[in-house]
Amino acid sequence: MNLYQDVFFRGLDLLRGRHTIERLRSLRRSQHWDSAKLRRWQLQRLNALLAQAKSASPFHAGRLAGLELPLRSLEQIERLPILTNSDIRLNLQSIKTTNLPRLRYVLSRTGGSTGEPMFYFWDKLGMDWNFLTDLSNHAFPFIRYEIGDLAVMGQPGDCACGV
Repeated sequence: MNLYQDVFFRGLDLLRGRHTIERLRSLRRSQHWDSAKLRRWQLQRLNALLAQAKSASPFHAGRLAGLELPLRSLEQIERLPILTNSDIRLNLQSIKTTNLPRLRYVLSRTGGSTGEPMFYFWDKLGMDWNFLTDLSNHAFPFIRYEIGDLAVMGQPGDCACGV
C-alpha cells in the first residue's frame, strides 16, 4: 500500500470528483498491451467519442451527419472532417455537448503565440489524464519526446500488474 497514492491522493480525487489514481493504474496496465489490443482499444474509444459528439454536440452532429458510424478500422479516420482553429473560434458554444452539466466545463485559452488566442472548453473529468501527462513531463524534464516516440513509465513492481 502506498500511503500517499492510496490514501492522501485518493482522498483528493474524491473531494474533486476526479479519477486520477484509477487512470494512472489503467495507464500502467495498458503500457504492456500488444499493438493489436491497443488498436482495438483505440478504435473503441474513438467510436465512443464520435457517438458522443454526434448525439450531443449541435456542431458535430451536422459535420458527422453523412458519415457511416461506427468506424470499422482506425484507417477510416481519414474520412473524418478536420476541425480547424477557425471552426472552433466561430462555433465555440455549439461545439459544447448538451448532455453534460455546465459545471463540468472549464473555459480555457491558448497563449496566442501564432496570432489570436483561441478559447476552448475542458471537461473537468478529463483533466486527470492531462494532469498525469503533465506530471510525467515534469517528473522527467530532461527527456524530450518527439512525435512517434514510445514512452514507458512506471515504478518497480509495475510489470506484475497484468493486463
